[in-house]
Order: sequence, then structure tokens, then C-alpha cells
Amino acid sequence: YGAEWLKKWSPIGARDYHTLHLLQDNKISSFFTGCLTMTLKKFENVMHHDFVIAVDVSDAVVDRIKIKTKKNVMVRTHKLKMDKYTIDERMHLVEERLKEYQGASLVVTTRLHVALPCLALGVPVLFIKTFNENIRIDTYLEYLHWVLEEDIDNYDFDNPLENKELFKKVAQDLEKLSCSF
Repeated sequence: YGAEWLKKWSPIGARDYHTLHLLQDNKISSFFTGCLTMTLKKFENVMHHDFVIAVDVSDAVVDRIKIKTKKNVMVRTHKLKMDKYTIDERMHLVEERLKEYQGASLVVTTRLHVALPCLALGVPVLFIKTFNENIRIDTYLEYLHWVLEEDIDNYDFDNPLENKELFKKVAQDLEKLSCSF
């Protein structure tokens, strides 16, 4: 039933290659869109705080970052009990967190939905690739600077690499597509 419904409304946009191939393997017309979080716009009047923000990384990674940088390190998580917040409170929390990221000198994370917004906001981001992650993440590795956790010492946290520009074409195409609805 689901495949027939998707065929009826095709072509279907897929945010990752795994989903794209799944759709195509089931003879559903589809195309790669990327993730909407890559289309976020920078916030105005965000103060640069020059911190390294570590989001949902292991304690070992946080310890290594603290040893390798002169900057303050803020530890954050996206593991929040959102059901205790109203939708307005959730939206406010998301906006505040994004502004915090935008002001950082570097964001280090294992979370794709931290890394991709950082690309859009122009914040240097280092993605830590783990072995227990979802296969959909591989789609985005070409857009990110990334390392395995055991290679974290090879990164210069005081002089982060500028983000790759490759994601911008996907983001522009997705924004045009979204605006056409």
C-alpha cells in the first residue's frame, strides 16, 4: 500500500542516498534532495563567543578537546525530553541553541542535525563518525570535515578548517524546490 501511494505522488524527494536507493529499488520515481537543515539562514546580531561546543560526543572526546585547545569548551546534548515543552517553548529552545552554535568558533558533534545546520550557519564543524550510527549519515560525509573518534588528536581545534562549500548547491536546489510548492 505504501509503495503505491508513493508512486501516485512521485517523484519523491529523498534526503539521503539510502532512502533514494530504497525507493528506486521499489520502482518509485525519486531524486536526492538533501536535508532542509542545510537551508537555514544566519541569525542577525549573534555574538561570537569563541568557544568550542561539543555536542553529544563521548567524555573521552571532550577530554581530548580540552587538552588540545586554549579555548573554553561547552558541552551540550540534543537528548532532551521535548514532550515536557510546548511547541512554542521547543521552537525557542531550538532557536537559542542554533544561535549558540552560530557564535561558536567550532562545533564538534556526532549529530548530523547539528552538523548540517552548522554548515548552513557558516560555523566551522567537525563531525565525529562513530561505528554505531545510521547508514544514512554516509550521504553527508562528503560535505563535512570528519574524523573517527580515535583520530581526534589530528585536528587543530584552535584553527578549525573552513567548511566545505559543496553543500551549497544542494541547499540552493532544495530551497528552490521547497519554494515552488
